[in-house]
Amino acid sequence: MHGRERELERLGSLLAGARDGLGGTAVVSGGIGSGRTTVLGAVAARAGSTGMQVLRACAAPAEREFARGVVHQLVDPLLPGDRVEDDLPVGVEDDLPVGAEDDLPVGAEDAALADPVGFLDRTTAPGSPLVVLVDDLQWADDPSLDWLVELALSAHERPVALVCSVLAGDRGADRRSVRRLLATARDVRLHPLSERATTAVVEEWIGAGSAPGTAGVFHAASLGNPMVLTQLLSEAAASGDDTAARTPVGALRPPALLERFARAVRDLDDEALRYLRSVVVLDHDGDTGTIRRLSGLDAAAARTARARLVDAGLLLDRDPPGPSHPAVADVALGPTDRCTVHAEAARLLHEIGRPPAEVAGHLLACTTPLERWAVHTLRTAASLCLAEDPVGGGRTAADHLRRVLLDGDLSPAERGSVLADLAAAESGYAPTIATRHVAQALPLLDGPRARARAIAALPVGAVVTAPAEVRDAVRQADADPATAGDRPLALRIRTRRHRLDEQTPEGLEAGCDRLQEVLADPDAELSTSAGQELITVLLHGAALSGRVPAASVAGLGARLLRIVPARELDPTGALPELLGLALVAADRAGSLAHRLAVQQGAAAGAGRSADLHALLALARGREVRLAPRDPDAPVTPLAVALTATAVVKEVRIRGTDTDTDLARPRLPERAMHRLRRSGAASAAGDLPLALECLLDAGRHLDHLGWRNPAVFPWRGRAALLAARLGEVGTARDLAETELSLATSWGAPAALGRALRVRAELAEGPERLRLLRSASAVLADSEDGAEADRVAVALEHCPDTVPRPGAAGGGAVPPRPVPRPVLAPRPAAGAPAESAEAPLGAAVAAHAGSSRSTGTGAGRLTAGEQEAVALVRAGASNQQIAQQLRVSRRAVEKRLTSAYRKLGIGGRGDLGPG
Repeated sequence: MHGRERELERLGSLLAGARDGLGGTAVVSGGIGSGRTTVLGAVAARAGSTGMQVLRACAAPAEREFARGVVHQLVDPLLPGDRVEDDLPVGVEDDLPVGAEDDLPVGAEDAALADPVGFLDRTTAPGSPLVVLVDDLQWADDPSLDWLVELALSAHERPVALVCSVLAGDRGADRRSVRRLLATARDVRLHPLSERATTAVVEEWIGAGSAPGTAGVFHAASLGNPMVLTQLLSEAAASGDDTAARTPVGALRPPALLERFARAVRDLDDEALRYLRSVVVLDHDGDTGTIRRLSGLDAAAARTARARLVDAGLLLDRDPPGPSHPAVADVALGPTDRCTVHAEAARLLHEIGRPPAEVAGHLLACTTPLERWAVHTLRTAASLCLAEDPVGGGRTAADHLRRVLLDGDLSPAERGSVLADLAAAESGYAPTIATRHVAQALPLLDGPRARARAIAALPVGAVVTAPAEVRDAVRQADADPATAGDRPLALRIRTRRHRLDEQTPEGLEAGCDRLQEVLADPDAELSTSAGQELITVLLHGAALSGRVPAASVAGLGARLLRIVPARELDPTGALPELLGLALVAADRAGSLAHRLAVQQGAAAGAGRSADLHALLALARGREVRLAPRDPDAPVTPLAVALTATAVVKEVRIRGTDTDTDLARPRLPERAMHRLRRSGAASAAGDLPLALECLLDAGRHLDHLGWRNPAVFPWRGRAALLAARLGEVGTARDLAETELSLATSWGAPAALGRALRVRAELAEGPERLRLLRSASAVLADSEDGAEADRVAVALEHCPDTVPRPGAAGGGAVPPRPVPRPVLAPRPAAGAPAESAEAPLGAAVAAHAGSSRSTGTGAGRLTAGEQEAVALVRAGASNQQIAQQLRVSRRAVEKRLTSAYRKLGIGGRGDLGPG
């Protein structure tokens, strides 16, 4: 009985008075689940422990028509005849005078029912105090109530304590007999448990060592209601959890709790039920006046109904009122009633001018046919959702528009317009479905301008895989002069046309020409969302073809990334995918990876999101594990680039390879299939098949115009495979082409990798020169893994180079080739020209032009100093690892870092210790 000490103390004083010959009456009142029955049980136990006689009865709704039913429960154990010892109240069998039960005259039952005081005097032990307990008095029949009133009126003069419990707010408590009894009684009101009392109850259930805050969670969920608290604790214990941290306490709906609230709702009168349903349906949308209007009650009736529901424990006494527990809302309305009241609420809120979003929420909760005002409200609410949150609001907006399509009376043109709006809402999270809805909308729309708006809703990421009629409509809309007067609309149409044309070399060339125009004056396009979308697609196309210098792509991409709102960087959307590929190709993926890590918690999801995170990691030299690919997923340039990069970096591609992609007519699918087959063959040691598949994939990519070695580095891998198979001429041709393309593109990672591949096919001074050039270029790269590979290759490269004219014709150590001075990376938003110094220095290094001396960048760490000292002493990497007690890989990393900081190419450039 935690938290009920004060109430029990008041009832204990009543018992003490009865023992002294001056009894009385008390009523224990409270709402549903307040613990009235438990308190009466505690009173019975206390009375029995002090030798008092106890008579107990419990009223029930089903027995209201049974006359004197409660009285029979009280007096039947005292009547002669079928009474047995077990029927007697506590203490009566010992205290009755010998033969008392046999002295009752004929008709004793009628006398007991007519004269409660006289009957109790004759049947109870003389001088023995008596306690009469009646639970749920509000459900007692009228004759029993009259009997109890008569007993209550005389109890204060006799050793009799009458204690009843009443459910507050029940309509049965308003009867005249109940009110008469309440007027003679002490009112013992049961209030919600305090947090301290709740804590004591929780500790009894789950122990004192529960997690901090557990009791607070249960107290917040139960609001101190003992019944709700014990039901939640029981449900949590049944689920096997012993702490609220692992149990969503607020979401628990114990069946016994639902049934108890449902029984209470069934017992409500019509006015209280209407008021409760109005509160539940309006939830947070209604104030007191709105709730009253929806319930159809006048002010006085509404106040009475609210007070009754608060007393009963079904509503919280706040403004506006709310259900005392979510379970009350669950049982307050059936499906039919819920639909009806929501429809009435929608109309009421619309009439009083509430925001469309509030009205739309109620329209979604019902299935009635939509009138014109309802259609307009849902469409307006959908537009506002997208305007406030273009990414997160898409799902809510789509729900509104689907309801319009399902139950609205629409003309064909209106249906087409709604389908186009639905596609715009779905484009951020379901591009395939959005594309299908655009295809359905186009035949229904009147005029080129309406069709252009529908095409503008087409997801940029899905335009390539759209049905043929949709792709044709994109080309027609781009050529139609009707859209020229609406520049944002024209830009969005042109963006989709450029995205569609990424499948041909000619289309990529046109996109690169347009990008060059944008680079001359980027501010005009960066200032609008339509222009930003266009720039994203143009950068993506440039990254596929490699026709625009990487420095320009990196500079404009950095500015775009700084402008784009964080909410649009949903990794499952088109913008991060397209911009991400461009920044990866330009060797500037770190900024996007950081933005996504901050916003998404660095957690890669599934599908396109996982591909994006994996490619960003590989581009920065991180180790990744590629998940098996869904064979039904669309093959995007990002997916092909990820596969090509994984094959080159020899990352295992998990999953069973199938011929699904090969059966598709599009070249990207075929290229993907051959790349995956090449990786599998290489892992199995079948180098001829690996080379054959790689060359097939390369031919498909070249047909597409996807020739950028930064994201499709297949030529370098094919060159090394050809060299291992003895096809030296083929290997050199592939390596030279790769190097030429990488030099033209200019990204450090691609150029450094191409130089390393070319060096592996060279010997002597040429090999050393190429590796040193690669090392210098990669100093400005985010791909640390490629820089490490070059450093290792330098360590194993011969330290001497024959120099003509040396004395004795011998070999002399070469002069150290210093790292070219590389300009810092362009800051976000800096002009594209600021990023071209690294490219110029790298090309100069490769071409053997004059070099300028660089300085070390940063001090060596203690570990790096130890490793360098041991190298100067002549130790090998294995010996250094054993002496420093680290792995050989750790030694290689320390030395690579030291070489960069010292501005040298390898251990051959270190002087003796």
